[in-house]
Amino acid sequence: LALRLAAGEDLHLVVGPEGDDIVDHLRGAYPDARFHVVRQAAPRGTGDAVLQIAPLLTTYTGDLLILYGDTPLLRRSTIRGLLNYHRLKQADLTLLTAYVSDPSGYGRIIRDAHGRILDIVEADEAVGDLQAIREVNVGATVARVPALYAALEQLQQAGGASLRLTDTVHRLLRTGGRVAGFCTYDPDEILGVNTPTDLEAAAFALQKRFFHPWRTEERSEIRFGTGGWRAVIGEGFTMHNVRRLCQALANQVLRENQEQAGVLIGYDRRFLSDRAASVAAEVFAANNIPVQLLTEPAPTPLVTYATALRRCALGLVFTASHNPPEYNGLKVFHQDGSLLMAEETDRIEAEANSLQAEDVVKLDLELALTAQMVRHVDYT
Repeated sequence: LALRLAAGEDLHLVVGPEGDDIVDHLRGAYPDARFHVVRQAAPRGTGDAVLQIAPLLTTYTGDLLILYGDTPLLRRSTIRGLLNYHRLKQADLTLLTAYVSDPSGYGRIIRDAHGRILDIVEADEAVGDLQAIREVNVGATVARVPALYAALEQLQQAGGASLRLTDTVHRLLRTGGRVAGFCTYDPDEILGVNTPTDLEAAAFALQKRFFHPWRTEERSEIRFGTGGWRAVIGEGFTMHNVRRLCQALANQVLRENQEQAGVLIGYDRRFLSDRAASVAAEVFAANNIPVQLLTEPAPTPLVTYATALRRCALGLVFTASHNPPEYNGLKVFHQDGSLLMAEETDRIEAEANSLQAEDVVKLDLELALTAQMVRHVDYT
C-alpha cells in the first residue's frame, strides 16, 4: 500500500529490536524499493517510534503519513481520502476513524455537536458513557511534520515510560492545533492481524474483494457549465466521469465546511440515471458527506424544492433534460435552488478533469447504507 502512495526512498520502516525477519521479508518481496529502515531500540510506544525518524526529516516540512503494520487491509482509496480530507481541512493532524459494532479494544473519538474532534480516549480509559461510543481510532494518521514533532518533543520532555502517538492529539487540541477525523465505513479495512484467527479473517476479507469487487471505472472528459453536465451515454457520460465530477463537488463542499448539511441526489427515468445517482452517493458518502438518495425517479423541480427544504449543501439530479435519447447528464443546485455560477463550474470542471481514477474516494453503496451515510428518502 505504501509503495503505491510514495516512492521507496520516501518510505521509513520503523521496527523493534526483533524486526530483522520483517525487514528481510520486505526486502525480498520488494527488491527495488529503496525504503529506509529505522530501529526502535525499545518498545516505548508509537509516538516514540515516530520520533526515531526525526533525523531523516530535518529539512522536510510537508505531511507525514503514518501507517501501522497490523492493519494491512486499508484500501488505497481510503488513504487517498484521508490525505485529501487532511489537506482540504488544513489540519495539523488527521486521524483515520471507523464506526464499529463492538468498540472494545479501540480508542474512542469524542466530537462536539458540530462534528469537531474534542478528544480521543484510550480503550483502557473509556468508562461509563464513553464505552458506548462507536467511532474509534483506526491508527493510520497524517500530520504536518512541524506540528507533529513539536508536540512529540514537548511530550518527550515531560517524561514518562512510553509515548503514544495519540498523546499528540491531546497536546495539539490543548494548544490550539487543528485535529480532524476522516471515517472509513468498510469494517473489513480495519481488521487487525495479530493472531492466527485474525489472519484467517483477513484472508476471507481479501477473498471477498477478489470475488465481489467494487464497480470499475471508465475514462474520458467532462464539460461542466452553469446548466450542468450533458454528454452522450457511453462516451462522455460514464460512471468514471460521474465519480470524478462528484469528487470535485465533494471537495468543494468540504472546503466550504458544509459537509454536515449533506447533499440530496435525485434522478429521472433516462437510461443509467438511477445507477449514476447511486455511484454519486458512493463518492459523497466516502468523503464523509451524508447523502439523501431518492428512492424513485423524480422531476427536477422536486429535487430543487427538497434541497431547499432540507437545507442541503447541494442538490443533484441526473437528467438529460430536453436532450436527445442518447444523452444523459447532471444538474447541480445550491441550497437556495440557484444554479452554480460560471466561475464555480469552471473551477469544478478543471478539478474534475485533473482527477485520476485513483484520486476518487469511493465506498460501496451497501456499506454506505449500513453506516447510514446514505439514506433513502421519498418526497413524491
